[in-house]
Amino acid sequence: MSTILKLNMTNNQSTIPNRNMTDGQSMIPHGNMTNGQYEEIPESDLIDIERNFDIPSSFLLVSKAGSGCGADAFFCLPKKAVKAIKAREQDNVADKVSALMSVLRVVKISCPTDFEDLYAEVGVLKAIRKQQPDGVCLPFFELTAVDTFSPTPTWFATTALPICCELEALLQQPYNALPEHLVWLIFWQLHKALHFLHNTCDPPLLHGDLHTGNIIIGYAEGSDLLQVKLIDFGLGGENGSTFPGILSRTEYSALATVMAEVMHGLEWNQSDCGLCNHPPDPNREASMLHSFHRLINEMRIYDSEGHTYGVLCKRFAPFAYRQMISMPQVARTQIRDMVLGLTRPRSEAMRAKITEVVTAEAQESGRC
Repeated sequence: MSTILKLNMTNNQSTIPNRNMTDGQSMIPHGNMTNGQYEEIPESDLIDIERNFDIPSSFLLVSKAGSGCGADAFFCLPKKAVKAIKAREQDNVADKVSALMSVLRVVKISCPTDFEDLYAEVGVLKAIRKQQPDGVCLPFFELTAVDTFSPTPTWFATTALPICCELEALLQQPYNALPEHLVWLIFWQLHKALHFLHNTCDPPLLHGDLHTGNIIIGYAEGSDLLQVKLIDFGLGGENGSTFPGILSRTEYSALATVMAEVMHGLEWNQSDCGLCNHPPDPNREASMLHSFHRLINEMRIYDSEGHTYGVLCKRFAPFAYRQMISMPQVARTQIRDMVLGLTRPRSEAMRAKITEVVTAEAQESGRC
């Protein structure tokens, strides 16, 4: 039977402040581990293991955000922001809750055995932040705080969207097809992300693991315009290959796979695809969506190295951008309703938790 290493954490932990980041002084848990804390266990016993993550003490836990093989993520509030917003005497409870929702952070905490991936991700996020043009909203979350105590960071924090889900979760829903405006919006934002990483950043950066589970879609507080964010750069880094175009083309191929799944579903079911089943009239000019669909299919099936990506971008990226900025209100409402249908339970639970934080302060003040 195969075995793995199990890590037993001690309760004797000290904390140290992080004075280098913008979300206030982060208190970072730290403990010493010895060889005696590792023991071999059967792989069949893994189901009984629960990972225990300590939220940095400069943050207030709101909700679990997600889990991966090497890390867990949590929606949190910076305590410094909580204190400042709750002190606003001119704001009512609803205003304070909305303000706190807008400063939510995602704190990603690594498993003890996967610090290297988190270290690589921090490096990429720092490079993105350093090279981001002023006033430009990129399809990435911004790094706001990081563990600077250890040589290899154990956690970091980024900006967040209070209403969000993975694109993969949306594609698992039983829709006949996603709205055309949503297809163009997703394509434009992913094209924008890869263009920034590959062509704007110096040296060029790679994401390393582009798929629908690493794409977040959602809304900022008070906004009805869907945002698309690329996450999880643990396998990314500088494109230091002797042949840099090769690695970039693998990400173009991955983008084609994502867009194929956006149009066909995660199971690549062409039999249920209206565009596949109803090709355009050969005597008439095909619609842009039909032409895009055909080229994506060709890239997905015949072009695993992404050589056709330049043609795809030249022909369809400007059109996708125009479709995004001119999206009619009825399409915005339709897309928002789809996302809210998936995210409402969690977003309402987070809003309720934040309301408790605000009203608890008010109740304490009333008793004084």
